[in-house]
Amino acid sequence: YNLDVFNTFLNSNGYNSNLANSYFKDYKLLFDRDKLTEEIFWKGLGKKIRFKFDWRVLAEHNKKNLMINKPLLNYIKELKKNVQVALLSNMDKTSIATIKEEVELSQFFDKVYFSAELKSGKLDKKSIKRISKEFKVNTEEMLLIDDSPGNIEKANDLGIKTILFTNLKDLKLEIINSLKN
Repeated sequence: YNLDVFNTFLNSNGYNSNLANSYFKDYKLLFDRDKLTEEIFWKGLGKKIRFKFDWRVLAEHNKKNLMINKPLLNYIKELKKNVQVALLSNMDKTSIATIKEEVELSQFFDKVYFSAELKSGKLDKKSIKRISKEFKVNTEEMLLIDDSPGNIEKANDLGIKTILFTNLKDLKLEIINSLKN
């Protein structure tokens, strides 16, 4: 997810992306957990930034934020041959549908978990407990790869091993090292 794309759209059309970022900070987690409808979320953002057009325009431009890292997916597909692999994502239903239109996720992951479908965050204890049970592993046996330092910290607090994703080359080295341990 690349919020810079959305912010560029807003700024280039004379809207304050700082107001949008503030709104995202306050409401995106609720939207991602399916606690707000798409219409309520995007209308709220429109009101916050004084958007002159229909809320659907914002929702449509949001889809352009979704970035699919195909080299990473191909690497995950290779990993899946040797270990169980799950996708955990804090994502709203509209974004989920967009991703599913682009990628057949089951070819890369054994299981896929989205916060909007779980009705809780990907690193909420409830979600981790469910994943642990379905994969028949303890949290100490899990490895989370994430690009958010906040998610890395939260996973570590739950007893999950972690790798902060910065690029594919470094990830491959870290995976090799983690599998040795």
